[in-house]
Amino acid sequence: MENEELCALARAGDQGARERLLEQNRPFVYRTAKTLLDQEHKLNRCLGLELDDLAQVGYMRLDHCVDLYNPDRGIKFITYAAQAVRNGMLDYIDKQNRTIAKPVAPAKPKQTASSSRRARPDLDFLSASEVETILQLVTPRDRQYLSYRWGLDQDRKGRSLKDTAEHFYLSLHRAKETEEEAYEHLEALLRQKP
Repeated sequence: MENEELCALARAGDQGARERLLEQNRPFVYRTAKTLLDQEHKLNRCLGLELDDLAQVGYMRLDHCVDLYNPDRGIKFITYAAQAVRNGMLDYIDKQNRTIAKPVAPAKPKQTASSSRRARPDLDFLSASEVETILQLVTPRDRQYLSYRWGLDQDRKGRSLKDTAEHFYLSLHRAKETEEEAYEHLEALLRQKP
């Protein structure tokens, strides 16, 4: 049975037709979710997005489109629903991104250029295992950021702030804030170290 026929039955109150319509379009929803996850793989992995969660958002949008679809407009149901499904998934990703963003803080007093820049804390007095231990104590977000920035990841190559910002899909300003927060957390831990 065609999507349009199932949609008409579903709008008339046939719950079985609605379920069949959703099931019939399951591959489309999963393909769309997978495409969106793959487009920004690193960012989505950092956000902890799952394929099933994104697909569920798509199903809810698809179900909502059943009630809004007007066959008199001369377009196929899936053509009508495709953009709504995709936009719903993008909204969900955007919402997840905002939940980890730092809230806007009140303005801080201006600092001089030399005092506002922080260099990598001196970790030379620590052994490699101690650095790893300390990084395990900070938040996963800080650990991932600092490991990449300092070159403590696989290739052992430190990176510029700009490269780090691009890697984590952050603006340069947000990368600076993230780095400041990570340094504050790390320095607090180092002060506690006997």
